[in-house]
Formats: sequence, C-alpha cells, structure tokens
Amino acid sequence: MDVAEFAAAYLVTIELPGVQVDGIRVEVNEERLLVSGSRPSTECPTDGVEQGGKAFYHCKELSQGSFRAQWPLPKNTNVDAVSAEFMDGFLRVFLPKHRN
Repeated sequence: MDVAEFAAAYLVTIELPGVQVDGIRVEVNEERLLVSGSRPSTECPTDGVEQGGKAFYHCKELSQGSFRAQWPLPKNTNVDAVSAEFMDGFLRVFLPKHRN
C-alpha cells in the first residue's frame, strides 16, 4: 500500500493483481480506511501437460486467499467525498481533505 498526500487530498494505492473488482470491499468511516477481500487460488494450468496429473510445486509465492489493509484517517479527511477506482490490478482510493 502506498499513501500519498497532496494539497487537497490523500491518495491510497493498493496493488491487487489477480483480484476481480467484485472481490474487493472498501469501507471508510471517521477513523479509518479498510480494504479487504479475497484473491482466488492459482493452480498450474494442465494444458499441454500430462492430463489428470496434479502439479507438484517447487516454489509457490503467488498470494492467494483473503487480504486486509487499513490506514488510519487524518482528522481533516472528508469521508463524505471519498471515491475509488480499480484498474489494471491497482485500487486507488481518493480521500479529499476538508476545506478550511
């Protein structure tokens, strides 16, 4: 997770490769941003490999299963104006600041 601060807003970027948009939940309240969901398991494709055999992994480092990321919100965050977009495996959450 990356968190950047600009003059008028915060931008939280979370890398979520292999996750579908319907597998992501974004919650915002006065105290925190919470992003959670699940990443499907990845199995080795069997096309072109002996059919019916199960793969034996020598190394398995791809993330799978549930995930959770949270960030405590600064007091000047306008939680009523938060927006998010998910594109190319990146979730970007825009958290505007209150105007003074």
